[in-house]
Amino acid sequence: MFQPSLPLRTETTFAWEVGTYSTQIFSLAVLLSSMFIYNQMGGIDEAALDRLSLVTEMTKHIRVKASEGRTSATELGQFSPIFVWLLRDFYLDLTEDNRKITPRDYLELALRPVQGGGKDIAAKNEIRESIQALFPDRECFTLVRPLNNEKELQQLDQVTLVTLRPEFRTGLDALTKFVLERTRPKQVGATTMTGPILAGITQSFLDALNNGAVPTISSSWQSVEEAECRRAYDSATEVYMSAFDRTKPAEEAALREAHEDAVQKSIVTYNVNAVGSGAARHKYEKLLHSFLKKAFEDYKRNAFMEADLRCSNTIRSMEKKLRAACLVPDTKVDNVLNVS
Repeated sequence: MFQPSLPLRTETTFAWEVGTYSTQIFSLAVLLSSMFIYNQMGGIDEAALDRLSLVTEMTKHIRVKASEGRTSATELGQFSPIFVWLLRDFYLDLTEDNRKITPRDYLELALRPVQGGGKDIAAKNEIRESIQALFPDRECFTLVRPLNNEKELQQLDQVTLVTLRPEFRTGLDALTKFVLERTRPKQVGATTMTGPILAGITQSFLDALNNGAVPTISSSWQSVEEAECRRAYDSATEVYMSAFDRTKPAEEAALREAHEDAVQKSIVTYNVNAVGSGAARHKYEKLLHSFLKKAFEDYKRNAFMEADLRCSNTIRSMEKKLRAACLVPDTKVDNVLNVS
């Protein structure tokens, strides 16, 4: 469970076998994650790369803008999470040209274009290019087999961490350190996603998919901006109404001071809760200022009318008392002046 007011970090781990993956699920996971961990057994070979061929299909199922045609992987890359290719039960010796290389080097070598011509080579290189374009921030980690004993592997959930192979523990520590240090709250542009924002954009994507449409990032984000800015506007107006000090006397300076204090609190509330920097934010900010101005003018007019009415009633009451005092037989001026 998440607290809606907190920035949300989303990490997704996937392990697929041939024929079981879904391009739509893959697309959603990529778009909604701040770190995407692709989990597989063994090394990176052509079969492993081929299983990621759905990366090339993703551009057919997601658009950045509604007005454009098919989106490129590079365009989608600006919305992509950190990509971690996790290789489990890894057995290869990481060397190249008789020198030791890192898992990241191994990944980059695997993504190098294949030399040659023909459709098969073109398809292989398209996968490699799509992975590089879609995931500009990428990393690779390897984990050896946690135990050598087959029987112990079958009861891995009952084995203590200290009994696992040292090489496995070292790799696991490195992976854990990377995840904890690099995972950040999911962002769209400069906006950090909270629970309600993530729920809203997820619902927008799902509505499009369930209706047979192609989800559009910009349209989904605009609908979330609209909803969140509207919510921020409602909160800001409530803050103004509750913060306005109605005990102030019906005088222009006093009421103006109360108004400006409430306005400041209201605007702070709006800026804290509104998202994005586009048309929706500007629209509701303009509506808020109009509301604040009208609410103050309405309150001030009513306050002045009530003050005027109280003054008129007081004068009429005094006039009635004075007339009554003047009609008393043998009344004196001092008696009339003492009437209150």
